[in-house]
Amino acid sequence: MEHLVEHAIRKHRQRFLDSRLRGIGLSNPQGFYLMKVSEHEQIKLNQLIEASPFHKSHITRQVQQLAALGLVEKNVDPEDSRGLIISITPQGLEQVKLVKKALSDWEQLCHEALTIEEQEALHSIQEKILHHIEQTFGEDEQIG
Repeated sequence: MEHLVEHAIRKHRQRFLDSRLRGIGLSNPQGFYLMKVSEHEQIKLNQLIEASPFHKSHITRQVQQLAALGLVEKNVDPEDSRGLIISITPQGLEQVKLVKKALSDWEQLCHEALTIEEQEALHSIQEKILHHIEQTFGEDEQIG
């Protein structure tokens, strides 16, 4: 039963973000990639592919569209002439602020339903789940 609730929440999150990002001329995946690039200022395309839950061809198309919008630049990787380095542009940084605002608004909407105590309990439960998953997979990924 709880998986149905999780699914419904993800579905509503997707709709919310689709609507908000469409309003700034981006798709939800484009917002994801733009955020990833902005975290590093520049990132190798292969690293972006590894960080993404999507197929390589999907990422390549989305990055091409972001470049066409002037939000990222693609340059040949000096260490690997077959690879690309993706860099965020000043215009891309401005869009990232809007993407972050949409994500923040979603979080605010979710937290409005909870008391402070419930929010703290939820955060503690999420940290416990993350710790268990990281132990299971032998990973220690930084959150941020």
